[in-house]
Amino acid sequence: MNSLRVSVIICTRNAAHYLNDCLCSLEEQVEAPHEILVVDGASTDGSADVLTHFQERMGERLRWFDQGEPGGLAAARNRGMEAASGDIVAFLDVDARACPEWVQVCRTRFEQDAGLSGLGGQGIEVTVSDADKFRGRYFQQSWGVRPKKKVHFLFGLSSSYLRNAVLASGGFDERFLGSGEDVDLGLRLNRLGHRLEYEPRMLVYHARRDDWDSLYKMADRWSYFGRQAGLVNGLPQRAWWFWVIWVVWASLRQFVRDLPHIGKLPPGWWRRSYLYFIEARAAWRGQRDHLRARKCPADAQKG
Repeated sequence: MNSLRVSVIICTRNAAHYLNDCLCSLEEQVEAPHEILVVDGASTDGSADVLTHFQERMGERLRWFDQGEPGGLAAARNRGMEAASGDIVAFLDVDARACPEWVQVCRTRFEQDAGLSGLGGQGIEVTVSDADKFRGRYFQQSWGVRPKKKVHFLFGLSSSYLRNAVLASGGFDERFLGSGEDVDLGLRLNRLGHRLEYEPRMLVYHARRDDWDSLYKMADRWSYFGRQAGLVNGLPQRAWWFWVIWVVWASLRQFVRDLPHIGKLPPGWWRRSYLYFIEARAAWRGQRDHLRARKCPADAQKG
């Protein structure tokens, strides 16, 4: 049996300050990927210089192209997937650094299980600011420290799929402009009978930098588009009072969980209830806009 080929796809826009570490982590893989494709969304910050430098070092194994007018992350992921020649497309966020075994774990697991359509990895938050430390505790992009044979979706920062399975399902839905494209794809693949698996050894270190304002915006965006992804894939609608009860219940549950660790919690831990409120409000808006624009789904992404 021929070894499966892994095409790594990185989507970037004005992220030159992350690109170097991201690409260095791929240079240091114990098993080199078949190819590395970088989709650049019309960056103006010197990303082209970084990519040119790495192309001189990596040669033909690294290809990059300008997406032109930015069309969102889903569109960039699709452009990369269309250009890929590997059997597996592995997505690595530009602000993440892959562990040295990342490609090897990915390829090996697909070859071990012919029924596998998607494999996701664990994201470890690299924290600097108080907001980063808060994100590292309360917004982890992982399903835990143990492997899971079936998950509903894969976190986009470290995810991989059989290329043909994703293309046959319609690819990433480009209506999801700000977030949620990974949730939508995962739910859709599950509906179509595909199996997605979580493997924490497919590890990346997430170096995103946040302040409180950017963290609030991230929570709003994730919840808004995540709720729409659920509705598109058949999850039930919720009345407004459901979200009120959810905020109270989630806040109390988190307080009980945090209480034994009160002295070790990150600065700003008390903001968690406010973040629950932001998430609930965004989910309600996402549902409202989805229902209003059901006959014209593209409009539901403007909220």
